[in-house]
Amino acid sequence: MIQNDLIIQSAKILKTLNDLGYDCVAEDDFDTIPDKVFEFGKPFQSPPFENLRNDFTKGQAFWAFLMKDGERVGGLAAQCQDLRGERFDKFMIRTARGQYGGGQTAIEWVSPAATEVMNGKLIYVGELFFSEAARGSRRVLTAFARLSLILMKMTWPDFDWIYAFVPREQARFADYYAFTYRLPQAVKWADPEPRGRASDHFLVGVNARDFEHFLTCGELSKF
Repeated sequence: MIQNDLIIQSAKILKTLNDLGYDCVAEDDFDTIPDKVFEFGKPFQSPPFENLRNDFTKGQAFWAFLMKDGERVGGLAAQCQDLRGERFDKFMIRTARGQYGGGQTAIEWVSPAATEVMNGKLIYVGELFFSEAARGSRRVLTAFARLSLILMKMTWPDFDWIYAFVPREQARFADYYAFTYRLPQAVKWADPEPRGRASDHFLVGVNARDFEHFLTCGELSKF
């Protein structure tokens, strides 16, 4: 049933995206990803997705690109983080030390509220960026984001959570992604805060149960 719902919902969303003049492709050729990301104006890759810092393998991560007239005009990235029993706060503090802190403490504290719910197989979403020409349309962003989430479900069907960190002023856009969970000040970063990170960012996401409900009731394609 879920597979059928995935096909139906993805077809409807892709049609909406196509009608708006756009398309979506997913790629995992990690050697070529940086050039593809930079070509539509993204100034940098964040450490969790920077290819030189990560030994990604097929099935561990992918990039979704928003296409217009055969050109990449935006994108996002997703990676699987299977905690396998490790606590979310321990995982975040440990990985941030290497990705952002150069071996030193980069995250001082993770909210117990986040640690209580974020467990199991997590899908972390980041790197969202649109070129100037592709910005400004709520329907394009929503269609692209939700289609990307369907790709995540197809890639990692047994995920427990899909989550991201977003600036406070963008937390109100969580519905565009069908995210049902929002938590302010989930992480306290050490000073100076790394580029692209801030302690007032919101943790947003959706768990597997809620996402499957969105699928089965057809709400994912309604926007």
